[in-house]
Amino acid sequence: MRHSIPFEAARGKRVLEIGYGLGTDLVSFALAGAAEVCGIDITEEHHRLARRNFELRKLPCTPKLCDAATIDF
Repeated sequence: MRHSIPFEAARGKRVLEIGYGLGTDLVSFALAGAAEVCGIDITEEHHRLARRNFELRKLPCTPKLCDAATIDF
């Protein structure tokens, strides 16, 4: 996705990703300087793995386990 998404365009902005999977793109946004990265995913395993991904990198993120139809942002 690095060739398709201009992650640096999010510098200083808040990012919300619906269906973040392992958090790969959210990590890219965070590393590119996003002010805040948040995401929702309906899959418990994705939620667990994405949280671990951010923990290992010592990056802030707010991943939520929920359905996009009931988003509370």
